[in-house]
Amino acid sequence: MLRSILIFPKLSEITTIQNIRRELDPLYPHIRPHITLVFPFESEATDAVIIQNIQTILKPFSAFNVTFENFSSDEKSYLWLPVDEGYSVIQKMHDVLYQSPLFSPFLRPEFPHTPHITVGQIHNQQAMLSTLKVLNSK
Repeated sequence: MLRSILIFPKLSEITTIQNIRRELDPLYPHIRPHITLVFPFESEATDAVIIQNIQTILKPFSAFNVTFENFSSDEKSYLWLPVDEGYSVIQKMHDVLYQSPLFSPFLRPEFPHTPHITVGQIHNQQAMLSTLKVLNSK
């Protein structure tokens, strides 16, 4: 079964973000806005084992605030809201999870971890630039 480890932040602008996602993100109907800590992976470990590992590894972390910067992109096809406040905490969580033997085999160094919420996919560079300009002007 394909799994991933995600943060579902409480968002004050959830309606705005969801309206953008409804228009631009094909995953909109399947998952609510999130920040990925561990990229999707296949594991035969049970849910209980995975949950126990996550709880143990992340126990030292306490609640924290998250804010976001202007819309940005990976310059290929994904449009996102990069994390501003909370970036270093999320990055540390990502790093310590991948230090676990349960998750370390799934580290994908070809995809640098940049904490963000994906809000869309646009496969045309010009359309991406245009959309970024419109979104960031609002």
